[in-house]
Amino acid sequence: LFEKKVVHQVLRTAPSTRLHYVTAQQFSAEMVKNIRTNSMEQFAKKYVNNCDMLLVEDIHTLTGKTKTQEELNTILDYLIKSGRRVILTSAVAPAKLAGIDDDFRSRMTSGLVTGINSPDIETRARIIRHKLGVHGLPAIEEQVGFMAEHLHGDIRRIESAIIGIK
Repeated sequence: LFEKKVVHQVLRTAPSTRLHYVTAQQFSAEMVKNIRTNSMEQFAKKYVNNCDMLLVEDIHTLTGKTKTQEELNTILDYLIKSGRRVILTSAVAPAKLAGIDDDFRSRMTSGLVTGINSPDIETRARIIRHKLGVHGLPAIEEQVGFMAEHLHGDIRRIESAIIGIK
C-alpha cells in the first residue's frame, strides 16, 4: 500500500517522471531472462538510461541471490550517484536480513531507513470500511469491529480477508 501511494503521489505531482516500480522477484526474473538471452546490457540500460525513480518492493526476497543483489546494487549505485531517487521496501530491516551481501546491505542503509508499524484498531476499522466499500460489500459495524480486532499485520492481510469474504 505504501508503495502504491508513493507511485500515485509521484505521478500526480510529476507526471513526466520515468518511474519503474517492480518487486524484487520481478527484477530477479527479468534479470535471469536477460542473462539467458545475452541481453544484460539492454537490461541495465533500461534502469540506467530510462529511469528517474526506481521503487523496488520486497527486497527481503533477494536473500541468498548474490548475483541479483550485485546487479541491483550496481544499478542503485549509478542511479543514486546521478541524483535519481530510489525507494526499497522490505518486511525485514536491512540490518536483520540474513543472506544479503555486505555491499548491498551498505547501499540499503545509506539513505533514510524507517519502519512502518501496523495500524491501530481504529485505523484498521477505517481501512476495513473503505475496503468493504471498494469491493461493494456493506460495512456492518459489528463485523467491522470483529475484523478490526482480529486482523493484525499489514493492510494486505486485511485486503485478502475482505476478498475472501467477497
